[in-house]
Amino acid sequence: MGKTVVAQALVQRLKLPEQDSRSSLETLQEYFANKHLLLVLERKAVNPAYALAHNRLAATLLSCVRSYSSTWQIYWDKAAQLQAEIESEIPTEMLAAAIARGQNAPVEELMTILLEAI
Repeated sequence: MGKTVVAQALVQRLKLPEQDSRSSLETLQEYFANKHLLLVLERKAVNPAYALAHNRLAATLLSCVRSYSSTWQIYWDKAAQLQAEIESEIPTEMLAAAIARGQNAPVEELMTILLEAI
């Protein structure tokens, strides 16, 4: 399954409006860029038992964004900022594993995890 198919599936799952002038991937980038503040606020509002798992998943997804050479600079910078905000809240070994997973896991696997979390 390629990135385009995954992006199209996410656009459909999230019920985002499709536009002929933008690809599904561009639509997702814009959608998630607008949601970054909500993710940070949600992360700070969750109970402690859930917070660690949530932060670990966030670190995985953010490191995935940062590992792709095709990521637009504005999204790379935002991912770096958000990842820096949560790094101190995750044990070092767990953070290293989350970052490695984000850098090495297939996009399809990460999108499946994200879809399950929605």
